[in-house]
Amino acid sequence: MSISRIKFAYYKFNTHKSNQKMRESNIKIVDGFVWLVVTDKAEEIYFSDLFELYALYDDGSESLIESFEHLATEIKKGIEIGVEVGHINN
Repeated sequence: MSISRIKFAYYKFNTHKSNQKMRESNIKIVDGFVWLVVTDKAEEIYFSDLFELYALYDDGSESLIESFEHLATEIKKGIEIGVEVGHINN
């Protein structure tokens, strides 16, 4: 997996200057799978229809966001929202 793929997804929806460093808190790794956490930009990403969004639960499971109502409910509950990046290559 290339770090440039992660950075692309992050900077695509980052309203700050492109030279801002990506914080590690935007990355979540569960069982060797990498997620880019985009909770703060989830609504914008949902309406752009560029990436599928997932609710990322504390137990390591995830759920595909299939409607705006589902997205709003998960955000209100404080659930992290993420996009798939891919598996870590060993």
